[in-house]
Amino acid sequence: MEKLTQVQNKQSNLSNLLYQMHSENTSMMTKVHHDYLQVQQKSLQEINSMQINLADYQKFVKQLWQFSSS
Repeated sequence: MEKLTQVQNKQSNLSNLLYQMHSENTSMMTKVHHDYLQVQQKSLQEINSMQINLADYQKFVKQLWQFSSS
């Protein structure tokens, strides 16, 4: 009977450890996903900014070209 109790205690400890590891893994994955989304958002903002700068530069060159052609 004592052996059975020891086995049940070990099983319970392993179960608790597994649950704790699962919780930590879930928490870590949530953080990684959040960080990924932040990086992705920042990249999209930078790309958008570069597109705006390029559009402004193209307008400037077009105006410069028109000015120099007249």
